[in-house]
Amino acid sequence: HVNDRVDVVSVDDLRRNGPAREDGVEVTPAFVYREAGEVVELFEDGEIVGHAADEELYQRLGVEKGYIDTPSPTPDVDRDRLRELLTGSGDLLERRVDALVEMYEHLRAEGTAEKSDLLDLVDVGDRMAGSAGEREALELTRDAFADAGARNATVEEFEIQGWERGDSAIRDAATGDAVAVGPNACIALPRSPSAEATGEFVDLGYGIPEDFEADVEGTVVMVSSDTPDSVDRFVHRREKYYRAVDAGAAAFVFVNHVEGTLPPTGSVGTADAPIGDIPAVGVSKEAGARLARRREGDELTVAVDCETPAATSGNAVAELGPDTDEHLIVSSHVDAHDLAEGAMDNGAGTATIVEVARALAAREDELDVKVRFAAFGAEEVGLVGSSVAAEAADREAVRAVVNVDSNVFGRTLRLDHHDFDALAAAAERVSARCDDPVASG
Repeated sequence: HVNDRVDVVSVDDLRRNGPAREDGVEVTPAFVYREAGEVVELFEDGEIVGHAADEELYQRLGVEKGYIDTPSPTPDVDRDRLRELLTGSGDLLERRVDALVEMYEHLRAEGTAEKSDLLDLVDVGDRMAGSAGEREALELTRDAFADAGARNATVEEFEIQGWERGDSAIRDAATGDAVAVGPNACIALPRSPSAEATGEFVDLGYGIPEDFEADVEGTVVMVSSDTPDSVDRFVHRREKYYRAVDAGAAAFVFVNHVEGTLPPTGSVGTADAPIGDIPAVGVSKEAGARLARRREGDELTVAVDCETPAATSGNAVAELGPDTDEHLIVSSHVDAHDLAEGAMDNGAGTATIVEVARALAAREDELDVKVRFAAFGAEEVGLVGSSVAAEAADREAVRAVVNVDSNVFGRTLRLDHHDFDALAAAAERVSARCDDPVASG
C-alpha cells in the first residue's frame, strides 16, 4: 500500500488520517486514487486523470490495455515513459513513479479493478435461506474462493425448513380495520406460522424476564427490540418470543426501538420446531408507539400469511495451507433477510473472508496450519449452517474460529473474543500492527 512518504494516497486514507506531514508541513499528494466499486479512479489536483477501465490510465502507465481480461502474462510498466509524463525531479519524481507502479501492480495482482465480491452478492437481491438467491450467492462465493486461489472450493448442501413471505397486518378485531399494515409499518418475522390470532393488546415494554410475570394468557403482547441497561445481558428476540409462548400469549409483536428505521426483522422457531408456535410480526417504533398509546386493552388481530415449503441450503467452503489435522476456521454467512440486499449483514463479511483467502493464497507457503473458509447458509433462521458444520467438525482439531459478521457496522472494528485470552491478545496485536483501533470484549 502507499504511506505518508509517498505522493499517491487513497481517498480513504485521507479521510481516516488526514493529509500527510513532513517536518510539520502539510504535504499535498501528487495523485489520489479512489476505489469506486466498479472502477479505480486516479486524481491529480482534484481532477480525474484516468481510471482502470479507460485507455488514459493505461497510457500514463505506459502499458497496453488488456490485463483486466487477461491478468497474466502482462507487460511491465515503462518507467522511462512515466518519467516523461510526470512532473518533478530527483527523489520526488522517483517516488511518484514508484507509487504509480505500485498501484498498477496492485491492480494487476487483483486481476481486475472492476470485480467486487460484495457488489456481486448485493446484486443477487433476495438471499433468504433456502431461496434461489441464496443458492446463487453460495455459488458465487464458492467460485470467488476458487478464483482467490483456495482449493477444494465447493457448496456442502443440507435440507432446511423453507419460509416464504406473504402479507401481514394488525387489525382491529371488531371492525377489521388495519391499524398497522404495509412494509413500512408491519412485517412478519421469518418462520412465523401462517395464522391469525386475536386477543387483548398488552404492551410489555422491554420484554425482559420479569415482564412476563404478568398474566398474558390469550393476549397479543408487544415487546421492544432493546434491552435496558439495568439488565446485565442482552435479551434476544427469540428468548422474548418463547417467553410469550410459554406464558400463553396468542400473538407476538416485536417493536423497533430505533426511530425512522422501519420494522425490525429476525426469525423465530427452534432447531426441533423451525416454525414458531404463534404468529409474530415486527412493527416500526412509530407504529408501536401508536399501538401503545391508542390500543392498550383493545382486542386486536395479528395476521400472517406465508408459505413453508421444504428447501435446500448449504455452506460454501474452501481450504488453504498445509494438510494438517489442526485447522483454523474463517467464517461468515451468505444468507440475508429477504427485505433488502444484505450488504452489511452479511455481504460485507463474506466479501471480507474472500479477500482474506486471496491475501493468504499469495503467502500460502508461510502458513503452518490449514485454514478452512466457510460461508454459511441459513444463519438468519437459527444459525442452521454453522450448526451443521459444528456437528460435523472434529472440535479438538479446531485451533480457533474467526467469524466475520457485519464488520462494516461502525467506524471501529470490533472483535468479540468471548473471554478467550489468546483472541483478546490477537486483537491488541492487530491494532498495534495496523495503527488502527480495534475494540474488543
